[in-house]
Amino acid sequence: MNQEHYEIIKKGVDVWNKWREKENNPDLSGVDLKGVDLSDINFYQVNLEGANLSYCNLSHSTFNGANLKGVNLNSSDLSNSLFYGANLQKATLSQAKLNRATLMEADLSDAIFSNVRKMNLSGIWTADLSGADLSNATLLRASLIGADFFGADLTCANLGGANFEGANLSGADLSGADLNGANFSKAQFSRSKSRKSTKGPWTHFNEARLYGANFQGANLNFADLSGISLCGANFNEINLIGANFKKAILAGATFNEANLTGVNFSDAILTGVSLTRAEILGAKFEKADLSGANFTGANLEASIFTNAKLTGANLSETNLYLTNLFGANLSGANISESDLKRADLRRADLRGSDLRGAYLKGAYLRGANLSGANLSDANLMKIDLSKINLTSSNLYGADLRGTNLEDANLNGAIIKRTLFIGANLKGVNIAGTKRT
Repeated sequence: MNQEHYEIIKKGVDVWNKWREKENNPDLSGVDLKGVDLSDINFYQVNLEGANLSYCNLSHSTFNGANLKGVNLNSSDLSNSLFYGANLQKATLSQAKLNRATLMEADLSDAIFSNVRKMNLSGIWTADLSGADLSNATLLRASLIGADFFGADLTCANLGGANFEGANLSGADLSGADLNGANFSKAQFSRSKSRKSTKGPWTHFNEARLYGANFQGANLNFADLSGISLCGANFNEINLIGANFKKAILAGATFNEANLTGVNFSDAILTGVSLTRAEILGAKFEKADLSGANFTGANLEASIFTNAKLTGANLSETNLYLTNLFGANLSGANISESDLKRADLRRADLRGSDLRGAYLKGAYLRGANLSGANLSDANLMKIDLSKINLTSSNLYGADLRGTNLEDANLNGAIIKRTLFIGANLKGVNIAGTKRT
């Protein structure tokens, strides 16, 4: 710190600003100005590294190009201030007020915006960044727990590994931002009923990168995440009612116990995803790639999977009542013990699938391929299986009472203890069937 510069700032903002008209690059590193009213001050390109500016009024001030590395700005008022290109690495801004501040291209790597020990997720004890401009800013690994980003501009910001736990991102614009590995657990993204966003009603994620991001317990109802890369993201126990994931890349993501009612996953890549015990009522998966996905125990009632790829997927013990699987590829899938009552499986590829103990009464299977499928102990009562391919299938103990099997191909099928009472067996091919 330059002692002469320190003596000048002690004389007040007006004296300092007038002196700054001729003086460039002042050095106030390590200065202690705690609690001082410095509103409207000109700190352009000032060296403030390690300074204590906590509890200061710094509203409407200029910090463009300043060195604020490691500075203490806890509980300071920074509203309407300018930080364009400033260095805020490792700065602490717990409980700071930054609404309408401009931090374009600022470097906030490893900065701390909240005091975990005193944090109140209602926002009382956390940083206010509502309406702030953080476009192109760097916030790598920044701690932003519980911060208020309502309507903030974070476009193209580098937020890799940042912690947004419990933060309010309603109406924020995250378009083009790097959010790989970021933590959004318990964060708020949906519209606030009591405030009006200048950025629109919902959080924007257009072209954002969210590989491995954590959204567990967050609220993303009706969020638009279409076309975004979210590989390996954690959406466990999250509300995603009505969200749009159309054409999104979600390989390896987890949605365990999430509420996905009405979600649009059409044309999305969901290979290897986990959706165990999720509520997926009326969701759309048209033409989605769900190879190897795990739906164990999920509720998929009335969801749409037309022409979806579900090869090797685990759908055991799921509720598929009224689900549309027309033309879906379910070869090698595990659908055992599932409820498929009135499900539409027309033209579905079920070769080698596991349907043990499945309930298929009232299901539509015309044109489906069940070659090599395991249907032991399955309920297939009174459904239309005419002309269906059941070659080499396992029908051990299956219930086919009253079922229409006219011209069906059962060549090589296992029919031991199979119930055919009242079934239409006209033209059935039973060559090579195994009855013992």
